[in-house]
Amino acid sequence: MRYLMLLLSLALAQTWAPVGTTWQYKVATIPFSPFQDSCVVEVIQLKVVKDTIFQGVACKKVEQRYRQQVSYYYVYEQGGKIYYYDTSVNNFLLLYDFNVVPGSFWIRGIDDTVWVDWQDTIVVNGVALKALYVHEDDPVVMAYRNPIIENIGSWSFFFPINEYRRKCLNFFNYLGLSCYQDSVVGTWGNCIVLKREAKEFSNMDIWVYPNPFRDRIVVRTSGFYPVVVRLYDLHGRLLKEEVVQGKKVEWDLSFLSKGTYGLVVIDTNQNYRSFIIIKSQ
Repeated sequence: MRYLMLLLSLALAQTWAPVGTTWQYKVATIPFSPFQDSCVVEVIQLKVVKDTIFQGVACKKVEQRYRQQVSYYYVYEQGGKIYYYDTSVNNFLLLYDFNVVPGSFWIRGIDDTVWVDWQDTIVVNGVALKALYVHEDDPVVMAYRNPIIENIGSWSFFFPINEYRRKCLNFFNYLGLSCYQDSVVGTWGNCIVLKREAKEFSNMDIWVYPNPFRDRIVVRTSGFYPVVVRLYDLHGRLLKEEVVQGKKVEWDLSFLSKGTYGLVVIDTNQNYRSFIIIKSQ
């Protein structure tokens, strides 16, 4: 009986965000490619890949793609409210409430108060959608960028922004929604087909030694084609870069403070290998 109820719940569940619904957001990042500037604009894509039952709830499985990384979220809509599964509390939490009127609020997640200042209507391909303009009690946590559009979500990113929050040059990483597409609204914005993503080297050995190091470090490869070696601090700042034509490069890093750094080796096809290196003193 419980199984039949779950199937019925899934069947009746959601006209919201049918399978195939896609969001694309522009994001400014530090690139892997040595042939780009110090900050580039890339795309994070969210896509509903299936209707499913998760933790006994009929919901949507949403795939996130960014570079070579793939992750998944679980979300559902009920009565004008959208919920997402938060792994930190192992429960579904409220993300959006489109029933709230100006002057009122909803509690996002556990204790974040979102106040609705005013409301408007946005027409997308002939479909009228509610647009909410909000502010939050905590001015440090800027999880939403106005407007919040009915069924589509915040202009900055669908989920609360807790990652990729550092600045890249003169603008924050999340630059906003560039494309939305579903079978009801149609296509809004400029949707693109994601290019081949950067992958880790599979045909070349790379050695970085000694690690930990004191003043000097060696990067050696088994390949004959040029690579770029880049050194970053933990804030993502580029500290040193060199094009290596041969199989080996030795760097004097005595200028660095004691601590942990990131080293990336990149080829001309944007394949890469990353290392954590430690300066001991």
